[in-house]
Amino acid sequence: MTTNVPTQSIDTLNDLVKVCEDGCAGYLKAAELTSDPILKSTFARFGAERGQFANQLRTEVRRLGGEPQDSGSLAGAAHRAWFDVKTTFASDDAKAVVNECERGEDHAIGAYKSALEQPLAPSARDIVRAQCNDVQQAHDRMHQLQVAYNKS
Repeated sequence: MTTNVPTQSIDTLNDLVKVCEDGCAGYLKAAELTSDPILKSTFARFGAERGQFANQLRTEVRRLGGEPQDSGSLAGAAHRAWFDVKTTFASDDAKAVVNECERGEDHAIGAYKSALEQPLAPSARDIVRAQCNDVQQAHDRMHQLQVAYNKS
């Protein structure tokens, strides 16, 4: 059985575009919700990074002959809605915001690891692998913050 790697690559990359758009929107929302300057800076940096990742993935989708996705996922919209509700009741609760960001990172790292198990064009695999490393670092940082904030 032969597989159409460019088509599968495009589908996988478009799934990651959605994950990155969700992460970008989630982090930017988190930056709005905290008054802590360190968290605000961290969230803004990770949000911008996810926006850059989405753009890199879209460029690769076009290079492979596909049409890139332009928006996040329904699951991401639901997560942001939950984020809004939860944080409304816990105004400027850094612990709640960090916990939600860490939960989003769990989803993102899972999506990237799953993508790396798919047949990908070599150039797409290189992009996904590099981004996965950065997502893993963000995941680890959010986990460290979660542990620190849950102790207090």
